[in-house]
Amino acid sequence: MPKNSFFESFAQFGDKGVQVFFILSGLVIPWSLSFRKYEYKLVKEFLLRRFIRIQVPYAIALTITIFCYLLFIDPSLRLNAKSILNNFLYLVPYSSDSWTLNVAWTLGVEVQFYLVVAIGFPYFASEYPSVRRLSLLGLASMGLIPAPESINPWYFFPTWAPFFAVGIIIFYCELENSLKKNFTYHFRFSYAFF
Repeated sequence: MPKNSFFESFAQFGDKGVQVFFILSGLVIPWSLSFRKYEYKLVKEFLLRRFIRIQVPYAIALTITIFCYLLFIDPSLRLNAKSILNNFLYLVPYSSDSWTLNVAWTLGVEVQFYLVVAIGFPYFASEYPSVRRLSLLGLASMGLIPAPESINPWYFFPTWAPFFAVGIIIFYCELENSLKKNFTYHFRFSYAFF
């Protein structure tokens, strides 16, 4: 960005899109799971669907990035199979490698969320309000867990867990409002009909 320009000032807020992305994911993924009547027996299907939806575009973007680096940006860049695999599987934070595609760390956190929601969704969606509240409080409280010294907190799911929890809470608020509207509509319709 040009120095001391409007665009430079505006661009400093660009990283706030990450929080919005995680909140939206916390909203959309539970919506999808509730629509599909998610149960533990659907864990493999859920994870496979998410993997395909995320991994195919990411693999294409990673491949294009590698070729652009090697052909145009930095031909001296030394990539090996291990670093490419660590990037592809989002294992960079747990290795000595660095991200080839810098923004991929957000997908790494997203994949961690998929694992958490695959296990936790039955609790987040429990018919018992106390179970729902405690599980969402537990998810949001994960933000208090410090990242191990060897891992950058930005790549550590608990750092971002409160944002995903906000998305899930918004989902339940919207669902509750929707149910109330439908109930009111059906009640009025039934009353008018009879």
